[in-house]
Amino acid sequence: MPWYDEDEVEGEPNVAQTYERQDHGVTEPRVHWRERDPYICTLEIRLPRDEVPKLKSLYGPLLQWIDPTFQLLHIEESDKNSFITRFVQDDPKGRGNESHLAKEQLNTQSLSVVLFLREESKYQLNAGFAKGYLQSPPWGFHHKIELANPMDMRTVARQDYYGSSPDLPLWTVCSVHYGNEQLRFNIFVNNFEKMKEFYSILTGCETSASKPGFCSFDLYSQPGLEIKLSLKYSPCLQPHASRLSALKFNIRSVLYVKQKLRLVLTPNGENTWLTRDPDGNVILLSRDENDVFEVGVAGQSTEASDSGRWSETASEDSSWEMCSDTSCSSFSCESGCESVTTRNEDEDKDSF
Repeated sequence: MPWYDEDEVEGEPNVAQTYERQDHGVTEPRVHWRERDPYICTLEIRLPRDEVPKLKSLYGPLLQWIDPTFQLLHIEESDKNSFITRFVQDDPKGRGNESHLAKEQLNTQSLSVVLFLREESKYQLNAGFAKGYLQSPPWGFHHKIELANPMDMRTVARQDYYGSSPDLPLWTVCSVHYGNEQLRFNIFVNNFEKMKEFYSILTGCETSASKPGFCSFDLYSQPGLEIKLSLKYSPCLQPHASRLSALKFNIRSVLYVKQKLRLVLTPNGENTWLTRDPDGNVILLSRDENDVFEVGVAGQSTEASDSGRWSETASEDSSWEMCSDTSCSSFSCESGCESVTTRNEDEDKDSF
């Protein structure tokens, strides 16, 4: 991996822990998360040729030592009607349609990138630098999520999300004071329980953290950095599928995943298929080189609380292509001890 070249942590075993489970005659391989392929999950972004270098230049400062060669965030050239765009538009059940936005909800792209960084680091990339970078043009503030103490409703944690375009992932930076730094691919979801089950099967992971409306999956770890996938549900957010980006998963057994999740797979090049998760997000599946898979096997698609007080007001800043995602009117939505708002505040609280 590009970020660290130190040896394995002393005393930590370097032996893969695997087991297999039989389900309807199909074997599901499992691998200990510390022995996984670091590229089991990547973020694929497709843009017109002249936009690719611009986006790499924009994202580069946030990925300096984490992904300097853009292997985890893979930005490639594509025509205007990319395969992702066509697949979203061809959704027969209209799950890519954004027209059903409720009055009490904020429209948001489903994908986001969450960085957990130290305040001080031997690298230029640290929490303070990254937060300041996201607050500068062409980034635009999108929304924030606050976590409150249920006893006195005092805000104890906050995530501020920023974006550069309505169809590109949002970004947020959180401070971490101990342990590894993290790169987390986050999905804002509509159907939390179905999405949780879907991605547990897809990744072969049990949830490493779980609470009402939130869970995360450990994908990979090495000294200094962990890569995770997380799912977040909020009654105040209406996520929509992106037309320019999608998560890609390198699957150890495509046949198992296809049959277990009853997926319809659309070929997209050699050893790669397009499909959808229960929320209608486009995902790409690539076949592990050790997997043997017959494309002709028939399959069927499936359809597949957060605790807190929720409140939201319209954004005062809709800069640089963010207008369509921050035009929500004022509203209040109660659900316990969290809140979502589109108004950025200057206070600096530790993020969760």
